Amino acid sequence: MKKMRFLMLVVVAACFLAVSGASFAHHSLSWADNEHPITVSGTVTEFVFANPHSQVWFDNKDKDGNLVHWMIEIGGPPGLHRAGWTSESIKPGDALTVTGGQAKDGRYIINITGKLMINGKELSTRAGGGNDPN
Repeated sequence: MKKMRFLMLVVVAACFLAVSGASFAHHSLSWADNEHPITVSGTVTEFVFANPHSQVWFDNKDKDGNLVHWMIEIGGPPGLHRAGWTSESIKPGDALTVTGGQAKDGRYIINITGKLMINGKELSTRAGGGNDPN
């Protein structure tokens, strides 16, 4: 009986640790260099309007003229709906300009810290308005 209680305790503790670690790490923005924001412009290639986070994929050319594929992760549909978005708010071919922190490891991923402009119009990524998605 003591072995069974101990085994149950170990299983419960392991489950708690697995779930709590993921929830703490989920919203960490330590991956992005938000201290040195960049502004990148390009052409939207894909908009994934899905939970838990929507994604905007776009292309631009680097200083050497090479095509670079970027990604922006933003809120999920419920929050974006409250900010006035629909699944048609961004379409392939749209002109995009975004300001934010690039991934510290060099990946072409941006955490929005400034504006997100689509075809010259600013889109809010917050349900309450404003431009800070966090």
